[in-house]
Amino acid sequence: MELRSIESMKITEEQKLKLKESAENRYQALVKQNAKKTTKVIEVTESQKLSIISNFAGAVGKLANENKQLAVAQTLINTYQGVSEVMKDKTIPSTALKFVAAGTVLAGGLANVKNILSTKLPTGDSGGSIGGVQAQAPAPAMLSGSFALGQGEEQKPLKAYVVTDEITDSQSGLNKIRERATI
Repeated sequence: MELRSIESMKITEEQKLKLKESAENRYQALVKQNAKKTTKVIEVTESQKLSIISNFAGAVGKLANENKQLAVAQTLINTYQGVSEVMKDKTIPSTALKFVAAGTVLAGGLANVKNILSTKLPTGDSGGSIGGVQAQAPAPAMLSGSFALGQGEEQKPLKAYVVTDEITDSQSGLNKIRERATI
């Protein structure tokens, strides 16, 4: 009911005031209800964004593990090829030295495999969870847009020019070196 229509009614001022208050209360209730719905939509949207990011992180983790397995396989292949090349090498004089060299290549390759396998990666087995990462609100400093650069130690100014006297001195020094270097 519009306020103008209330004003045009032929009722007492007290009744008009009650109708206006009632209309205002209904309006405020609708505003609160709309605000709650808007908040819920924002929460659902943010939740969906986090879910998408989490699923993507899980897929990347699975891909990383597959790449890790491929890296192990490639390292083993390269190691075996290296051992084979050492055994065929004609520049190594004795068979005993070839076995020592092949053992060194094999040990290095297996150490690389161990390093690859010991590298921690997200598993991706938990349905797309990001390993230990919890969604948090951004820090107030990030929201404000203010930041300070160079909070470390102050740098001394650099000389960004060359004086002709320095060039002349440098050329003189080079000439002296050349004169002494000639027979």
